Amino acid sequence: MLAVEYGEDIIVVDCGVQFPNEDMPGVDLIIPDISYLLERSERVRAILITHGHEDHIGALPFVLSQLDVPVFAPRLAQGLISVKLKERRATRGKTVEVIEPGIKYEF
Repeated sequence: MLAVEYGEDIIVVDCGVQFPNEDMPGVDLIIPDISYLLERSERVRAILITHGHEDHIGALPFVLSQLDVPVFAPRLAQGLISVKLKERRATRGKTVEVIEPGIKYEF
């Protein structure tokens, strides 16, 4: 997860999980600490997903339960994210907008 700040705006790039080391028995996933984003939630404009691997989308259900922001992703990643949100029963009011190559987007 990368938070890019420009002026008063924050764009989050990717929202993945990390996988535990072997010295962390019983831990399945490591979810990013989003306290910085929660403290500035009114400035977060969007989450931009680069692709659909778990280390880029895995934390979305957890993050979207706390941050109400639009998500933008390539078509394949959008499909994977939709499945993940349904699995976690985190779909209420959540949509993922498909981004297309070569198009300029403003957040």
